[in-house]
Amino acid sequence: AKAGDAGRKLDVAQSSRTWQFAKILGLATEVFGSQDKAEAWMDTPAMALDQHKPIDLIRTPEGASMVEVLLKRMEYGVYT
Repeated sequence: AKAGDAGRKLDVAQSSRTWQFAKILGLATEVFGSQDKAEAWMDTPAMALDQHKPIDLIRTPEGASMVEVLLKRMEYGVYT
C-alpha cells in the first residue's frame, strides 16, 4: 500500500460488501453465541451450501442471500 492510501475511502462496491459481511457476521454471532464460533463457521464448508464456505459465497449478492437464509433457518432450528 502506498503512503497516501491510508485515508482512501472505500468505493461503493467495497462499502456494500463490507456492510454485507458485517451484517452476516453479526447474524452468525447471534446464532452461534460468539464471534469466534461464527468466524469458524464462516470458513467451513457447509453441507446446506453445497459444501461451499459461507465466507466465499458472501462475495456475491446471491451467495450472501443464501448464507443469510441458512443462518435464519438455523436460528429457528430448520436446517433444510
